[in-house]
Amino acid sequence: MNLRNTLMGILVLPASILLLFSCSLESKTQQSYLIHTDSIQAPDTVYAGVAFEVKLFGTVGPNGCYSLQKIYNYQNLENELFIEPWGMYNYDGTPCPTVIVQMNETVGITIPASGKYTLKVLRPYDNSLDKAITVK
Repeated sequence: MNLRNTLMGILVLPASILLLFSCSLESKTQQSYLIHTDSIQAPDTVYAGVAFEVKLFGTVGPNGCYSLQKIYNYQNLENELFIEPWGMYNYDGTPCPTVIVQMNETVGITIPASGKYTLKVLRPYDNSLDKAITVK
């Protein structure tokens, strides 16, 4: 009888711990992530102080729980223009809509000074999609 109680204790304790700390598919999850941009469209030559458009294309996510959150753009001192498209994964416990969410977005950029610039669209895993732009 003592051996039986000991064995039950050994089996019940790990099972209880697993139930207490296991993940649930019904839990809510929100996570931002950098979207992988497949391609861009931008002019080769632009004019200083005049806004131009950069079009971004890619897949935001494999289902309707993914969405475009925000697109950041900024410039550094080495004539590099960075664009960062960020998405949001939002799971609320209900099934995600079965639709592939595509990115087809336009970003307006103005470069104040003439010169040669590199447009860098940041992608996951320390990767970027680059394009040379001449500003007159």
